[in-house]
Amino acid sequence: MPTPGQHDVARTLLSKARGDALALARLADDPDIPDDILGFHAQQAAEKLLKAVLSAYGVGYNRTHNLSYLKGLLEDAQIERPAGVDTLERTGARGPSWSPRASSSGC
Repeated sequence: MPTPGQHDVARTLLSKARGDALALARLADDPDIPDDILGFHAQQAAEKLLKAVLSAYGVGYNRTHNLSYLKGLLEDAQIERPAGVDTLERTGARGPSWSPRASSSGC
């Protein structure tokens, strides 16, 4: 059972995830923004979203940027993966030759 403090953490992380997703959406149309910057915001949004869900359910996690680890905790706790996290993760994991500007999937 999550504590009130965990709910506060979850709300804060969700707000920060939305901010990164908004930055990604707004920057994606600017050809002067490098793809690695877009990938950074995608990864950050996915990470914060996963941590928000874990916190909301009272599931503890180690300090990490490892999305696979965070998704594994969701699976272990039988918590459904939040919508959009897979798209964000794919966007953040693409190599330097990939461009989110050419992708048809949104975030």
